[in-house]
Amino acid sequence: MKRSKTLTLAMLTLVTLLLLASSTQQAVKAEPDSGEEGKPLVVCTTTILSSFAEQVGGEYVTVISIVPPDVCPAHYDITPSDVYAVSRASLILYSG
Repeated sequence: MKRSKTLTLAMLTLVTLLLLASSTQQAVKAEPDSGEEGKPLVVCTTTILSSFAEQVGGEYVTVISIVPPDVCPAHYDITPSDVYAVSRASLILYSG
């Protein structure tokens, strides 16, 4: 009985790890320093804020929105590329 519980737990752990490994997302966003030298990087949490930053900054800033337009900001999971973008930002705009 104890061996079957251990085997079941091991199989469940293996299946969980395989599912987690297959569901990782790859970053689609451009690198924050993608050839736009001299322009300050503005990182925004939502597309509304990024639209505002683009209108105000115009051609003088590079704007990145962390949360895609079709995703609820409350349910968005941060990716390593988001952390990198925030660490390189000259200005971070967030709401909430």
